[in-house]
Amino acid sequence: MITKVSIRPGCISCKNCERTCPNIFRVEGTSWVVNSDYQTNGAAIYEAARNCPVQVIAVEDNDPARPTATQQEIQAFFVEKRQKARGVLEFDFRTETEGTFTPGQFASLHLQDAAGEFARCYSIRSWRNGIIRFCIKMLPNGRGSAVLQSLAKDVHITLQAGLGSFCLEQTSRPKLYIATGTGIAPIMAMIEATPANIPCHVLFGGATKDDILYAEELRAYPAVTTTICLSKETMSMPGVVQGRVTDALKKMDDHLTTKADIYVCGNPRMVDDVRAILRAQGVPEERIHYEHFVSAAPADSLAHLASSRETGASDGEIALRFLLPWFQRLLLIASALTPMLALVPERTAFLWDLSLYAVILLMILRPLRDIFPKNRLFPRLIPLRKELGIFSASVVAASALIHYTSLGFDFLGTYFQAAYWSFEKNQFAAHMGELTGVILLLTSNTLSQKLLGPNWKRLQRLSYVYFFSGAWYVWASFGKTAGLVGMILVLTLSLLAFALNRLRPTHA
Repeated sequence: MITKVSIRPGCISCKNCERTCPNIFRVEGTSWVVNSDYQTNGAAIYEAARNCPVQVIAVEDNDPARPTATQQEIQAFFVEKRQKARGVLEFDFRTETEGTFTPGQFASLHLQDAAGEFARCYSIRSWRNGIIRFCIKMLPNGRGSAVLQSLAKDVHITLQAGLGSFCLEQTSRPKLYIATGTGIAPIMAMIEATPANIPCHVLFGGATKDDILYAEELRAYPAVTTTICLSKETMSMPGVVQGRVTDALKKMDDHLTTKADIYVCGNPRMVDDVRAILRAQGVPEERIHYEHFVSAAPADSLAHLASSRETGASDGEIALRFLLPWFQRLLLIASALTPMLALVPERTAFLWDLSLYAVILLMILRPLRDIFPKNRLFPRLIPLRKELGIFSASVVAASALIHYTSLGFDFLGTYFQAAYWSFEKNQFAAHMGELTGVILLLTSNTLSQKLLGPNWKRLQRLSYVYFFSGAWYVWASFGKTAGLVGMILVLTLSLLAFALNRLRPTHA
């Protein structure tokens, strides 16, 4: 029986654990354990730990017979690369040992650049005769893309293969494969492993013909029929239609979809839309197998904007994806400038107001995401929490530094006296807000997270003390209504989110 689940330092935010066991894991910058219902979700927890490419999920239990969750490291040597479509390359690596994998699974490639070691996960296109092949979208300014494109022949890397639960199940039912972009790579591995007497149909989507991969290979399979869907181009060719894969899926015979095993891979929005269509058609959930393709490191904002257009994001989502990284940078710049701005008396009250509003927004984002789990906006805003916290705490820390510096060493004599921390005139709340703000600011970095390990997450709970102390102080001492409204809002949303999370059913 599982007694504890924790995340060790080194998470690469691949989101594999969240996909495998969403009731327990949530990835926001790093992976978090968000539920203690280990007994109900035990099988999925073990699967997530086994498939973690960097092995940072620690599972403690009282069953000594449980199999280990570690994965074998395989040594590989770069052989060659070739272009397959616009912005897409195939990479071949020679492996010293003949590994095994189930079609649909991925591998974790351990790479290195000037900034250090890191890992990237890619679906396995094929692995035979000592050659493992990947089909990879090259992202402008992508860290993994840059390293892979610069590989010289026979350069050595380490990889872990056979990861993930998106796997072909060997049944006698027909197969319906649906993919966009490089999501076709694991689908091709599945098609090659599907017996020739089982009929297969492929819906494959791209913006134009330049985005279509493996068209000739697909036509070569006698049992495979293919519909290529072009969203931004019209072609008069057999098997090619204008529109998205979701449009073609809606026009398919329900008899086919309800009788087939269905595998979906590619753009997350496409995957979610396809699942919704299939559920509406009455397809049993156990026959729908899917995998989202999400970039581990975003491209620059303009490239990401173009990518969003191609995959059908709404105008609001596109604008948010474009503006969010710039707003995060702006918050960090403002945080660095707070000591200078705090020296200007006319700006002090304004800075304190901004600090309060920033921490209120920080505190309500996660409850809002939990209250409205289907809303696309709140998960995208979650990464802002770090920069909002740094900015808010920077204002408090800068003001405290200026104040105590003006007192010289005399403040050391009074700081630890009981009278300094009295409840009179809300002094306790003021100084508690200062202290927790400085602690949170000093530990808001990767080094602290690695050094503190599981205790780092516990330390972040001081954000509640920081918020309520500061909000109470500005309301009780200066009559700022925003402090009172913020406390009521955060408390209400947090309790509601907690209650809803407890009431929602959990599935392994």
